[in-house]
Amino acid sequence: MSLAKPESPRAPSRVLVRGERVLVVDDEPVLRQYAVRILNAEGFTVFEAADGREALMQVEARGGLLDVVVSDIVMPRLN
Repeated sequence: MSLAKPESPRAPSRVLVRGERVLVVDDEPVLRQYAVRILNAEGFTVFEAADGREALMQVEARGGLLDVVVSDIVMPRLN
């Protein structure tokens, strides 16, 4: 089995500011909740999803109006 090589991290093109909308996607509840808690404490509006399908539903529910998505790469139901 061959796995695709992940892209190298890129420098952000801009800095996020308080109040911006962040979607956190991770199938590990502890990791997801930790990220949500930190981002909320920093003043971001945070939404969460447990897998790729839930993430797509979150995006659609908000009309695509999210500023950033923080996501695990390999998840059940939809990567």
